[in-house]
Amino acid sequence: MWINSCTIHIILALIFSAWVSSLPLIGFWTGLLWIVICGIALGLIDPVRKAEETVEQARAGFLLRLIHDPFLYAGVAAIGFFLSEALNGGRHLVYHPKVGEWAFTLPVWRWGPSSVMSADAWRTFTLAFACIGICAVLRHATGKAGRMLVLQCMSWHASALALWMVVRLALQQFLGLYGLPSLIFSAPSDAVGAYYVLMLAISCALALDRGILGQFSPWMALPLILNFSGVLLSGHPPSILVAWAFTVTYILYVILFAWPLFSIVQITKKIVFGVVPFLIGGALYVRYHSVNLFISTAYASGTWGDLIAGWMPGYQKSVEAAFRIWGQHPWIGVGSGGFKSFAPMHGLVEFMREDRHAGNDLAEYLCEHGLLGCGLVALAFGTIIIGYARRLALLPEVSNGFGTLPDRCLLFRMTPIAVVLSLGLTWVGVLSFSGAVFHSPFVSLSWCATVTCLGSFLPMRRAI
Repeated sequence: MWINSCTIHIILALIFSAWVSSLPLIGFWTGLLWIVICGIALGLIDPVRKAEETVEQARAGFLLRLIHDPFLYAGVAAIGFFLSEALNGGRHLVYHPKVGEWAFTLPVWRWGPSSVMSADAWRTFTLAFACIGICAVLRHATGKAGRMLVLQCMSWHASALALWMVVRLALQQFLGLYGLPSLIFSAPSDAVGAYYVLMLAISCALALDRGILGQFSPWMALPLILNFSGVLLSGHPPSILVAWAFTVTYILYVILFAWPLFSIVQITKKIVFGVVPFLIGGALYVRYHSVNLFISTAYASGTWGDLIAGWMPGYQKSVEAAFRIWGQHPWIGVGSGGFKSFAPMHGLVEFMREDRHAGNDLAEYLCEHGLLGCGLVALAFGTIIIGYARRLALLPEVSNGFGTLPDRCLLFRMTPIAVVLSLGLTWVGVLSFSGAVFHSPFVSLSWCATVTCLGSFLPMRRAI
């Protein structure tokens, strides 16, 4: 058995999640669940080990790290919450003639988490299980090399999907070939745009890391260009705006941090293969694609605030309805998929989105899972982020266990790849306020995997 077999299963789960539009729902969720279960099992059987370790020692170390990880306990509690929603679901709408109102029947366990549609709750449970399982395996069963491989595969896979979309459009334009599958681009545009913003950040981080090590090649600019094209092809105005903002910020950071580390030849190569294609592509997109959604929406919105906050009609009404529903069920919410069932009862009919989401992940998750469900998820990932912050705040500037840090480290002594990944993760979180971003499994799983892989590029604390 190969030592990184569990890493391969995690990569398969991440790639598999991006093909959700081309598979039946039952087949997709069942396949995703079993891939993650196999990855967890392989991590338990044969985790990554050091050269001097035996398999038994590696297993013991893996179990010891797992037992002492607070993320696991918060994650298991969150999974249990979503499982109870599924088991306690299956409510239906009835009319009460005495009060003259429609209402949903009470669940079997009245004070426990429940859902209107059990199928929605089971999908949420599967997604939560996959996210927690992937994070646990990446945290304890794979090394830095495995996490780097995960990031590289995510970047190149997204690039391949974007390349196919470019080829598809070219075949339609010049050869009149229509009806070809659009794959991931048939998903909601807000999720696709956020996904490619994250993939753009991963591509930029990997390219900068290779450049600092003196291993940059023109081929490394290809994922950057294709993933940036993926954002443009998504047709989601906030994502396009964020992609340009990220690109400008990335260029400024490279100039401030890495410019003194590069030779004239390396600087020239990065400008030719990295910056120039973005400028040319952006100019051509704005000049010759005047009917794209970003331009038309910018003209129609009237103000930049309307464009950034929520470019779809009825965004504010959807969010207000979600918060009203949450106000009536503050602790456990109305269950997975409950917003689309309860929103019409609060007058949200005309402005309901086509995908029947609120258009704001925070409002919808609070509406459906309340403070308890959202708090457990926040606690799980909060333990990871707080652990990273403690490592940065309490650390002398020393080399980490995975290699020597560069001579110059800005932003709390973070390595360049960690800075760029953090920037991309933050922008995806911002985009979740203007669309149903984390409801798409390929965004949720990729975001969770990236957060976990980020720890490999932070310095380790030195025992004092």
